[in-house]
Amino acid sequence: MTLSPSRRNLLRSLGAVTVAGVAGCSAPVVTGDRGLVLGEISVRNAHPDEHTVRVELERDGELVHETTVTVGGDGDVERIGVSWPSTPAVYTLQYVVFGPDEDPDIRTRTLTADDVHTEGRCAVAVITIGFPDDSHPYVTVGAPDSLSGNCPG
Repeated sequence: MTLSPSRRNLLRSLGAVTVAGVAGCSAPVVTGDRGLVLGEISVRNAHPDEHTVRVELERDGELVHETTVTVGGDGDVERIGVSWPSTPAVYTLQYVVFGPDEDPDIRTRTLTADDVHTEGRCAVAVITIGFPDDSHPYVTVGAPDSLSGNCPG
């Protein structure tokens, strides 16, 4: 199985020497009425220690944003502002979290209109570290609020 170009870029940017044992394949690009308008991406750290997160975002299969953020502990939030188009699309969010007690696995989440239950509204993605009960980092998608982020426009 081969890695998608985005996964290779992510691994390269992390300084990985080998990609053996990294599982996963690229999902086919799905367009049409499954797309959503994606606003900011927020990284929320409920863990007491600082963490660094590497994020890559694909829009309909094309890399549109990549960054690394460091987020302090105990509820700090770092927001990744919108630098991609504000029209509906299917997004693939890939991220790796580095910090105490973290296994630096590449995690992938596809974001579609199926994740949002309010038609015509923008959604934000939140990567959460250390909550609940120090679980693995996970992504939630929903309507924007003061904690999660904003939509374009």
